[in-house]
Amino acid sequence: MLKYLFFILLTISLNANKIPNPNNLLVTPKLAVNYATDSYLTPSAFKKKYKNSDNKVGSTVYNGVRLYAIEESKYVVLIFRGTASIYNATVDINIGSTPFMGLKGTKVHQGFYDIAIHSKDIFREPLQKNKPMFIIGHSLGGAVSVLLGGVSQHSGYDNVVVYSFGSPAVGNIEFVKSIKGLKHYRYVHKQDVVAKLDKQFAKTLHKYILKINVINTPITI
Repeated sequence: MLKYLFFILLTISLNANKIPNPNNLLVTPKLAVNYATDSYLTPSAFKKKYKNSDNKVGSTVYNGVRLYAIEESKYVVLIFRGTASIYNATVDINIGSTPFMGLKGTKVHQGFYDIAIHSKDIFREPLQKNKPMFIIGHSLGGAVSVLLGGVSQHSGYDNVVVYSFGSPAVGNIEFVKSIKGLKHYRYVHKQDVVAKLDKQFAKTLHKYILKINVINTPITI
């Protein structure tokens, strides 16, 4: 039931046809919305919809979060599904902070950052293609997308674009400064309480941190 609530939230919150395409990007906002929405499909249904003779599609799970990779001839797309189960919610509420890339003064969401760091290893084959990379996600997936975009930027990947939909805040002002120059297009519905999560409320949730097992399966596409 929870996954359908988030699915509905995404589809009714955004009218993709009205979102302009900034800088004529290869992956348009409309296509990014479709990827984010369809990340809630089963892996087989997702692959059936997007696989064709000219591309490669891969999927795996890390800490209960579904990840997809699509390699087209001119670019690579990495997609993170949002919260779709109570298991995913354990990542959401693991809101202890940690430095970003070891940079002094930076603080980011521990749960989201853990996924982003491990995703760099999971996506190592697509990342080695040296193609323009689009990182997309909704809700929890949007938060991870921002962090992976920052990690990729600091790791030497110059051609990175992030689309986040309904993403909560993931770090402090020093973190924001550390990813200056990252192409990040953030779309938030004005009534989305997740994207407006109050800092004090987040601190209150911190006492309910849950531990989850690590599952790390590389994607091969």
